[in-house]
Amino acid sequence: MNSEYTLWLSVLALVLSLSGWAKVFYDFMANRVNIRGEALGIIRSGWHGQFPEPKTAFFTYVHLTNDGKSEMHIRDFVMEIKMAGKWTTLERVYASHTMEPPPYSTDDPNQIQINDFSKNHILRKQKPVMYGTPLHGWIMFAGDLKLHHAKIDRYRLTTIDSSRKRHVTNDAFDRTVNINLLQEIADVRIPKSAQGTAHACSTPTGGMKCR
Repeated sequence: MNSEYTLWLSVLALVLSLSGWAKVFYDFMANRVNIRGEALGIIRSGWHGQFPEPKTAFFTYVHLTNDGKSEMHIRDFVMEIKMAGKWTTLERVYASHTMEPPPYSTDDPNQIQINDFSKNHILRKQKPVMYGTPLHGWIMFAGDLKLHHAKIDRYRLTTIDSSRKRHVTNDAFDRTVNINLLQEIADVRIPKSAQGTAHACSTPTGGMKCR
């Protein structure tokens, strides 16, 4: 009887010990920072700014979520595009919030208008990505001028957090976003004359058109 009682006590102690370690492991996994970045909208346009030659600008509205319960600030972003089976890294455009005049600050109702670009620049918000609370805003990239009208198959967004950890989203463009929802979230006006069936927009002579 005593040996059976001792056995049950040993089993109970083992179960309690394992459950304790299981909780430790669960807490560790739950508290890990796990950021997913998506591009809700990308506006492509010809641009001549801080580079010596004309470029294609990629004004990207990024939406970040954190599956972990630990909050984390964002340090930077990397955007890659895939065309004809090959990945190409775009250049980050820094200090885009200081552009004068601000991009797409037009009052023309037939043109795309981005309201408060500087205020809605994602890194200027200086907020962490928290569990259950998304962080979203504009970020700007640039590439070769020929990308203005190029067919881009996929976007890969890498979010670099303040501890320099990289969070990669291989297919970053969210193709399910309703254009009206995008206008509400991003505080951007996209007139019907500029709306199309795809995410990319360009600025050919005569105004901006979404392709």
